[in-house]
Amino acid sequence: MGQKKLNIGNFCKGPRSYIDCLYALLTSAGLFHLPKYMLSGMTGMAFKFVIHRRLLPSSLDLYSWQEENWQAVNSLGIYNETYTGSPMNATFPLYQRRTLHKIITSINEGRAAIGWELERSIFCLYTGYHEDEEVLFFSNSSSKEDEVLLFDNLGLVSEGYWFVQIIGGAIERDYRDIFLESLECAVREWNTEYKVSPEYGSGKRAYQNLLEAFDNQNFNYNGAYYILEPYIDIKTEISSYMDMVIKEIPDLANVAHLYHRLAETLSPLKQIKLTGKPLHDIKYIPEAAKIFRDAMLIEDTAIKELEKHLCDYVNNKKFNPSRLKHLY
Repeated sequence: MGQKKLNIGNFCKGPRSYIDCLYALLTSAGLFHLPKYMLSGMTGMAFKFVIHRRLLPSSLDLYSWQEENWQAVNSLGIYNETYTGSPMNATFPLYQRRTLHKIITSINEGRAAIGWELERSIFCLYTGYHEDEEVLFFSNSSSKEDEVLLFDNLGLVSEGYWFVQIIGGAIERDYRDIFLESLECAVREWNTEYKVSPEYGSGKRAYQNLLEAFDNQNFNYNGAYYILEPYIDIKTEISSYMDMVIKEIPDLANVAHLYHRLAETLSPLKQIKLTGKPLHDIKYIPEAAKIFRDAMLIEDTAIKELEKHLCDYVNNKKFNPSRLKHLY
């Protein structure tokens, strides 16, 4: 009778479900030993800021999972594999069987696997299996209770794409290099106008989408409630992350100061007593719009300062292959 269930710690809800899962996975496997906000910053995930023109809830997780989640973990020096696709693909049964084998093998080696839930828009962890009953055990950071998924239902998402990420071994990387790469990601994300679809603005364009939606008041209120508070928390995570970065790179003290200003500018929004009823909460839109407009200008300044500092680093990485010898 083949079965196994991993004991996963540090699994609690934060602003981004992917980081919740990755943090619980890596810390339980002994592959990461810093606070969760450091994982958010070091992987570059903290700098992903995407907002649909109508503030749809999908904004929070709308990016290229296969490429960007792979790069997030790879930047830490940790081997990983990502798989994604549509259950409508003719080859889906082949991928389903192969991915199930990957998940079970990973669990046997003591590491959970990250997935995308079938019924809820949230990342989850596959933490165990029972071969006789042909089920996987999984959970997410919002609900600590284990749930079961039939082997045959793996990947059968009702809409969108399925996703699985397998984590392997690690090499040691210099924190300074990880920090610099994460900040390069910050600049790239800010200057990327949209993700996946022009409807989903990224970086500065995300702020513009938000402000335009507030201005015309034609947006999804459930989406606004769902995405804005997590994004405010993520911006605060960046300020804490930058405090650690400047211990290694003191020249970025002015950038850290700007991100602290950003967090302070956004913090009053957390004090607004929302009811969840649009007809009541709509009165706060002018105040929120002014705060987000100020935040956009501060973050734009921070990115411009980062661009100045990273100019030589980026050029060196692009044109000097010998840098790889230094990294590895």
